Amino acid sequence: MFTCTLSYQLIQERKILISRKFLLFIGLLLVYFGLLSFLHHQLEYYKFICYFTYSYAAYAAIRIVSNNLLFYTETAITMFAYISVFFFLWQLANPASLFYIIKLIGVQYPDALASSENRFAYNMLIYSINSPFDGSFTRNCGLFFEPGLHACILCLALALNIMRNGLKFGRRFFLLTCVLLTTLSTTGFIIYLFILIVVGYNRSKKYSLLLFPLFILILLPLLYSDFFILKITNDYEQMINYEQVFQLAKETDSTQTPGRLISLRLAFIDFLHHPFWGGGTKVSSLSDLYDGEVMLVSGFAMLLVYYGISMAIIWMYGFYRFSVFVQSFYQVEGAKYLLFIVLLLISLSYEIEFPLFFLIATLPFFYSYEHKTISHPIKNNNEYIASYI
Repeated sequence: MFTCTLSYQLIQERKILISRKFLLFIGLLLVYFGLLSFLHHQLEYYKFICYFTYSYAAYAAIRIVSNNLLFYTETAITMFAYISVFFFLWQLANPASLFYIIKLIGVQYPDALASSENRFAYNMLIYSINSPFDGSFTRNCGLFFEPGLHACILCLALALNIMRNGLKFGRRFFLLTCVLLTTLSTTGFIIYLFILIVVGYNRSKKYSLLLFPLFILILLPLLYSDFFILKITNDYEQMINYEQVFQLAKETDSTQTPGRLISLRLAFIDFLHHPFWGGGTKVSSLSDLYDGEVMLVSGFAMLLVYYGISMAIIWMYGFYRFSVFVQSFYQVEGAKYLLFIVLLLISLSYEIEFPLFFLIATLPFFYSYEHKTISHPIKNNNEYIASYI
């Protein structure tokens, strides 16, 4: 209610009329979730409210901020990234004092996100901690519940930055790269290397093959690190022996959240049972067979399990349109699919039904196309400060 009220107030102050396109969008949402309610044999009012609220907020932001939206999105992520470095260094230098403060003013994460038995996991809005009690493995979570999601959002800002600068590396790109290193996220590093490869290929197709061995040399230490090998091995073993995950859920009487590989495999099994409309739950349908609840963690897997291919196609089409939109907006030659692949890789790892991703997916549809391109993003003092950040 707060989000809708604020969005309505901002739209009224600027005398922005609700477009027919937005009303049609909401009408289609109503029909879609009404049909889901019939097929799932349950009223999907909560999902509809979430989609309506986030879409309305996205519509308000797009119509109000307009040409500056991409720039401000990149800058907002950058600002919170810089803030996270301060707390990360504090956590490295004196974790006990930071733990004490964040426990006083922060909120503890639920066990579904981080088990309270062996992890200290708290959020204080501008920074999160999710680390073992012994402090043996410190990683920068930023605003988010784990460093991997923070790394993915940083990669989104890096992709927006490199597109805004015409596939050229600037100061902000290198500073965000330094922040990315503090996350120690394999997912983030893989997406980052993909961005570098795409930029290198588009900047110099002649020498792109020469750059490939360099990227391999950079990637090898990560691939052969104990952390990466153990993580991939565990995920692969879970994917092969997924029955054991259900057995563990049954024995501990808890909801298990397995790795991304097994989530995708279980999602595919669910997809075969409910290919178009999904089953209306984030818990794998195999839970009834093995008598143990397993909730999938991959964003794309969640879409398949809950909605089937229908909603997954809508999201992927929105990401594709966004990628094409950014290329046209910044008038970049090449890298047309860069942001689409970045967003696809993020969705394979994390849930995407968040306000930021609604803003991204709906931007090409709600944006006013009479101002389609922009010559220079800095027009006033506030934007100058944002560019300095």
